[in-house]
Amino acid sequence: MDVSTATNATAPIRNALPCLRALAQMAAPKKGFLKLQIHDAENGLDVTLSGRSRPGESDVRRWTNHALEAGFLRLNIDDEILIERERPITLMDTIEVCLPPGAFSQATRTAQQSMMDLVKVHLKKCKFIADLFCGAGTFALPLAKQSKVYAAEFHAPSLTAMDRAWREARGLKPLKWERRDLFRTPLLTRELKVFDGLVFDPPRAGAEAQAAHIAKSTVKYVAAISCNPSTFARDARILMDGGYRLQKVTPVDQFFYSPHIEVVGLFVK
Repeated sequence: MDVSTATNATAPIRNALPCLRALAQMAAPKKGFLKLQIHDAENGLDVTLSGRSRPGESDVRRWTNHALEAGFLRLNIDDEILIERERPITLMDTIEVCLPPGAFSQATRTAQQSMMDLVKVHLKKCKFIADLFCGAGTFALPLAKQSKVYAAEFHAPSLTAMDRAWREARGLKPLKWERRDLFRTPLLTRELKVFDGLVFDPPRAGAEAQAAHIAKSTVKYVAAISCNPSTFARDARILMDGGYRLQKVTPVDQFFYSPHIEVVGLFVK
């Protein structure tokens, strides 16, 4: 994000641009680049710096003092928390989650809720749901309101955040999770036989290997989420060749002022 022209940012981020610009100037390395990731949490801003070498103690002190004066909830460098005034809270439907520094989150609240609503309705009859590439529980946690859930993800801090949110919430059904690299070791067809519902939301590369096993499975309801229509089309073709019927496709324009689009596909076998 260009901190001088962040017209696509939320109001709290736009209001904080002078402080963010000052932080960027303060932390920018002499060579290379500096990346600022700003997460507009429910209760304030969570700021993560990356792209530079580990700073010295005096630099850390200046940055954290600036972050405190600016009122940021948390300041991180890569995956390390430098200072935390208060846990940044993100809502997954109505469930509170504290995302780890720099973790993936959906671009906008409204898009996240729209996708969640589509998935919940599609999987409403399912008793046991698999959430693959689950992140910090965008789908797994809300789905645990209505069904038993198994969640798989490779990023350990995201799994820890999801597990804590599940334990702190009330009234949720069992949620079991596993740290697993689904690109190298996708869930096999025989492992999928216990599920009657499944949702997968992979990175832009898609989930070709995993889709091949889903296609041969007996899972009745599948929801596929993708930020890359090209790999979505490839994975959808694999599912359809395996006997799935594409019931509905919904484009979600959550990447404002960019050509990127999110896609939600609902499949039935």
